Amino acid sequence: MKSISFIKMLFTATLAATTISACSSQKATVPQERKAVRTQMDRVYSDVTPHGLIISFDSAVGSAPLLRKAAKMKCTILYQYKNFNMVALTVPDSIDIREAITTFRKVKGVIAVERDRILHLDNNNNNIQ
Repeated sequence: MKSISFIKMLFTATLAATTISACSSQKATVPQERKAVRTQMDRVYSDVTPHGLIISFDSAVGSAPLLRKAAKMKCTILYQYKNFNMVALTVPDSIDIREAITTFRKVKGVIAVERDRILHLDNNNNNIQ
């Protein structure tokens, strides 16, 4: 149970940091505002694996529903973590990564879905302003 709480806290903190860094304080028309947010998000995700996802799941439910959905979508399982309830996978090029994220978030037992990316410990390489 403690590991699930830690994973939830870790993903919540990561999502909050990403959301805060992607927000724009400028008021603009809707199209320009969306373009500004998209540009910032592109910088945040500049070190992503193009179609890679890291998905965490509830240990009480297990990985079976997640792995079934991944197989149905023809995803490639890159790694099943032993110390964490997580799976790394790649989504086929034919599937939009945003649609895949939305789909996996709806799978029973899935706690969080994140794009697979390199996060540097120093801010100079994260491209986050």
